[in-house]
Amino acid sequence: MVVLDELAEVCHELADAHTRAELPLLVRAVGGLDDPDGFDVGVLALEGQHPGSALLGFTAPEECTALGVVTTGWSLPPERFAEHDTARNRRAGSPAAEAPDRVAVFSTVVVDRGGDVAGRLSIDGAEPVTSAPESGVLLDLLLRALGCPTPSPAFGVLELLATVWLAELTSPSVRSMEWPEVADRHWGLRLRPDQAADDLVVAAVEAAAELGWDGLRLVVARMGWPGVCTGEEAAWFDAGSFARWVLGSFPPLPDLADAVTGSLRPSVARRVRSALDVWGLPA
Repeated sequence: MVVLDELAEVCHELADAHTRAELPLLVRAVGGLDDPDGFDVGVLALEGQHPGSALLGFTAPEECTALGVVTTGWSLPPERFAEHDTARNRRAGSPAAEAPDRVAVFSTVVVDRGGDVAGRLSIDGAEPVTSAPESGVLLDLLLRALGCPTPSPAFGVLELLATVWLAELTSPSVRSMEWPEVADRHWGLRLRPDQAADDLVVAAVEAAAELGWDGLRLVVARMGWPGVCTGEEAAWFDAGSFARWVLGSFPPLPDLADAVTGSLRPSVARRVRSALDVWGLPA
């Protein structure tokens, strides 16, 4: 772990040799990590490409012993870090880049084949501090690229089904919908066409339990999910990384709930809110 931490420091300093236009950087180590002089570091300048698109579905060659990303961006100031939902790799509200108190960050994350993580973080040009992330999209992708497992999701399929449901209800046409039409948009009833709209709460719970994250991932691996991930990408994920990726492909549930219930007739909006409340979801 000491050598991995030194690798993170070396990678963080590598950015000084590259222009901002060349960032982010994808870095890899080849050779044993038990000796500071026993490995070589290779660097690929992504030149503005999001590192997520470079890593998604990528499998590192066997000789690669560590993989990392050096990137820049915007973040909330440290005193507002608690607003980030680490379990879901995101937060509600507008992006950090749009926040008036945003801060510039320069971060490095490196992962080895044992799943150990090291990192460095510089905020607004200050001296870097040791900072190994515990979660995040990039961390998930780095771990999967090295064939390492990711943490189990801290939320269930039920939340994803509700999120997809509300995302489908954001069109202006919902203003005139009655409850049966709204309920029928939920996968719980689509998977159980013999059940009525009034059975939605129970049907959704049953559908989520029947699918599970691995079951849903295998379905997507066979069929793909347009706009979310391909079948090959779904097969590349494990349950935890898949769950966070697909949920992160949609706006946060509280934002969707506010948008949808603000458009529906009051009586229908109350039933949507009631369903979310019974399901115990953060809306």
